[in-house]
Amino acid sequence: MENEISKKLQSLMAETFDVSEDKIKPDIQKGSFTPWDSLNHLKLFMGIEEAFDIRSEEHTSELQSPDHLVCRLL
Repeated sequence: MENEISKKLQSLMAETFDVSEDKIKPDIQKGSFTPWDSLNHLKLFMGIEEAFDIRSEEHTSELQSPDHLVCRLL
């Protein structure tokens, strides 16, 4: 299950950030990965809600890395 979520998230992040999927590594961080700016962060969060059919009350600024996002989606 975690691998399926990770793959879906990687694809979504690559699309949102307009980069190839191989650029999306588990250890990238908001703030140190240039395409992950504040606007793309909001787009990513909205994409996650749509792709995973969830609505989150969590503050989006707390979601800082792919690993953290996968943990929140499990």
